[in-house]
Amino acid sequence: MRLDNFINSLFSLFTDGIVSNLVSSFIVLVVGSIAGILFANFRDFIAKSRPIRRVLRLNPHGGTLYVVAATIRPQTPGAVQGDGSPQRATPSTGLGELKAASYINQALTVGYPRRANRIELVLSETFTGFKEDDKSGEIISLGGPKFNEMTRSYREGQQLALAFDLSDPGNASVVERHAGAVVRTYQQVRTGEHRKDFGIIMRLPNRLDPGKENAVFLLEGAGTYGVEGCAKMLTLARIGGFSRYARELKEQWWQALVEVSVEGNLVTPTLVRVIAISSENRR
Repeated sequence: MRLDNFINSLFSLFTDGIVSNLVSSFIVLVVGSIAGILFANFRDFIAKSRPIRRVLRLNPHGGTLYVVAATIRPQTPGAVQGDGSPQRATPSTGLGELKAASYINQALTVGYPRRANRIELVLSETFTGFKEDDKSGEIISLGGPKFNEMTRSYREGQQLALAFDLSDPGNASVVERHAGAVVRTYQQVRTGEHRKDFGIIMRLPNRLDPGKENAVFLLEGAGTYGVEGCAKMLTLARIGGFSRYARELKEQWWQALVEVSVEGNLVTPTLVRVIAISSENRR
C-alpha cells in the first residue's frame, strides 16, 4: 500500500470517529435536555396540582364539571306582568358569583387540566341535572339558598355545624353548633371601606350520582364577597394552608369556614377552620 493511501485511510478513520462521537454527543445532549424539560414541567405540574387535588378530590377522568351559579332576576322598574306582578328582567347572576366562577375555572384548569374543556357554567334555575350520558359529572354550586336552587335543595334538612343566620339582612353572621348548642358566632362587620364577610365551603355526597362517590361543593357567602372569597380560597395562591387542613382531617365530607376581608374591591380570604361532617348529620 502506498504511504499516501495509508495516511488517507488513517485520517478517514480518525475523522469518521470524531464525527460519530460528535453526533452521538449531540443526540444525548438533545434527548437529555428534552427529558429535563419534561421532568421539570411534570414536577411543576405535580407541585401545583397536588394541593388542589387534595382538597377537591375530584375524579381526574370524570365527566362534565357543572358550575351552578345563583340565579337573580332583577325587577324592571315600572313594568308589570299580566297578573299585575312586577316584571323581572332576563335572569343573570351576581358579581360575586361571576368572580367566583372565574376563580373556580383557574383552580380546575391547574388541578384537572384534562377536564378543563368540560367545565360548564349554568344558572341554578335552568340546571336540571346530569345529561343521560354523563353520570360521572360533578357539581360546584355558587351562592346561598336564597337565590341558588341547587344549594337550597342540599341545605334543606341538613343539621350541620356551620350555618348562616340571615334573620337580620344587614347584620348577617355564621353560627357554629355542636350537639345542637351554639358554641361560636362569627359576625359580619362593616366599617367604612373595610368589611369582614364570611363564607362556607361544603363538600357533600352528590345525590345525583347513584354511587354517591362524586361530590357536590356548595360555596355560600353572608354577602356576595363571601362567595367570591370561598372560590378565591381554592386557587393556587391560597389553597396551600387549606390542603394541610384537608390532609390532617382525612375526611371526604366537610365544611370549611372562610373569613373574607374586603378593602375597597380587594378581597382577601383566610381559612378559619374545617369541620368534618359525620354520617348522621348529612343525608
